[in-house]
Amino acid sequence: MSAIDEKFDVIDDVFVDGIDIHSRGRTRNNYGPVLFVLSLALLEWDQLPPLWVTRKNPIGWREGQKDSLRYYRTVEEFAAAYKFGDYFQLLTLRRATDPIPLHFIDHIELDDPKRGVRKPDFSYFVGARAALGEASRNFPDLPIESHRCPASCNCEASYADVTEEEMKRLFAPRGVSTPHVEGLRTTTSTPSQAV
Repeated sequence: MSAIDEKFDVIDDVFVDGIDIHSRGRTRNNYGPVLFVLSLALLEWDQLPPLWVTRKNPIGWREGQKDSLRYYRTVEEFAAAYKFGDYFQLLTLRRATDPIPLHFIDHIELDDPKRGVRKPDFSYFVGARAALGEASRNFPDLPIESHRCPASCNCEASYADVTEEEMKRLFAPRGVSTPHVEGLRTTTSTPSQAV
């Protein structure tokens, strides 16, 4: 719990982007290389926490500001002012104290930075994909795909400028050593066959 979360009463809230920031910005997403694409079936879940939509990104909120200035208060207000593709309007699951079940994930997209780690047959993508596969082993039909970059995406160049330490933080799973995925090769596999 952070003091900022407490100050703005968002301690148990989950903020979800309504767009794919990587594709929209045509570069890597600074929040990380994994995109969980949620199914619209989540909206019909009977245990769904209250769903609110921010008027602007919480980073621009001010202390003492009313909820009516932070969030749309009615469906009519939302319909009149929401702009699909706006980075600053976020879906918010309020008071989400329980996890969202994995079966509401339509698919997972993982950036492929096209970088290896000291061995030509190992890449950050392969290691992270193997870890995601292991983490979701109870959901064998959950697709884990290479991120679908739009034309003129700058993510590879952006990842080329990232330090090895930062690459390990972004792509190397905690608690999983490199030997766990050493045998995997990227030279002949497609993203859907890498694991």
